Amino acid sequence: MLTSLATNPINHVLDHKIRIREQLKFYSGQTVHVQILPIIEFTLCITAEGKFHPTDNHHKIDTTLSISSWKLPQLLIPNNNAPGVIKVSGNQTLGNEIINFIQQVNIEYFLAHELSKIIGDIPAHRVMQSNHLLHQWHQKNCKRITQSFFEFCTEEKNLFIKKSADFNGFTQEISALKNSIDQVELSINQLLQKDS
Repeated sequence: MLTSLATNPINHVLDHKIRIREQLKFYSGQTVHVQILPIIEFTLCITAEGKFHPTDNHHKIDTTLSISSWKLPQLLIPNNNAPGVIKVSGNQTLGNEIINFIQQVNIEYFLAHELSKIIGDIPAHRVMQSNHLLHQWHQKNCKRITQSFFEFCTEEKNLFIKKSADFNGFTQEISALKNSIDQVELSINQLLQKDS
């Protein structure tokens, strides 16, 4: 059921992407295991028409595509970095071909279209807006945290340098003390040898 929910929209997009379907025909009969960790896993078989068909054959998997569920929103952003987000294992060429397909598809438009069938146009539009706002919020916070960290390091560099200098002085004192102890021990051993 879940697999067919995934394959029907993918095949619908492939109907409009003839060039990609022609490339997928070369991989006819091969299986692709998709993992959206830790939520969903399903296996698809590539048909002779260059489309995907659900399969239960988990023994012969040619390639596996893995993505963490929290990284999924990154695929919805135009010019997404799918190769950096999706991990490919197994047949790298097939995996890269599927990633190429993902990059050519406007997933945001596709998802909005599919969501609008289920929940309506306005809620689907609001969901897409929320995704953009969440991504922008995440980017701004990452920039702010990085900037704050660098400002802290710049302002407190004297503290770090002072501590480092204190530590180096302490290390030198310990080395000098160790050398002194070694010399005292050597002197004691020499005196004991003279007495015997």
